[in-house]
Amino acid sequence: MNRAGNSRHQETEQRMQEALLALLEQRTLKEITVRELCEMAGVNKATFYRHYQDIYDLALKTERSIHAGLIRLLDTKKKRTLAQPVAEQELEDMIRYIGEYAIFYREYLKTGHDIFLDERFLGLWEEHIKKQFQAIGVQSERRMQYYCRFFQAGIRTIVCNWLETGQQETPEELAKILWQLSSYRLLTKDGDEDLA
Repeated sequence: MNRAGNSRHQETEQRMQEALLALLEQRTLKEITVRELCEMAGVNKATFYRHYQDIYDLALKTERSIHAGLIRLLDTKKKRTLAQPVAEQELEDMIRYIGEYAIFYREYLKTGHDIFLDERFLGLWEEHIKKQFQAIGVQSERRMQYYCRFFQAGIRTIVCNWLETGQQETPEELAKILWQLSSYRLLTKDGDEDLA
């Protein structure tokens, strides 16, 4: 029997996720129907509904699967130092991974989701980013959050533009640009008391 966790179940889900990614090359998520997805994946509607509630449920599970790959990639990297919470090579590897799933991320980054606002980001915040801000003199939590949001939005916009314009720079080139931009330090002493 095709139950969650067995290889046939996983293969069926893999085919449906691949069909979704292929259809996203042609149209937006809201334009994709269950019927055409089933035809492309070679499954019937009953099989689809045994696995997913609707197209959006499939998209959510595909998102989790792709993001899990990104997290595994980061987990294989060596421990970060206080002064360098994300190494330039890690940034390059992340961009290369996003480029491999360009179809998905082009659509995903248009939504209100934020790749890094999950439990992994919260752990990274407590373990590294917050300490790095404190090391350069920023004590205000609100100021740290503003800086963090500023860099998140910038990285998101740049990566979005890179995907939308056909990945004209190599992952190495884009990582270097992002690394240089994130290396600039904002003045930390003036104004901290206003955001305490």
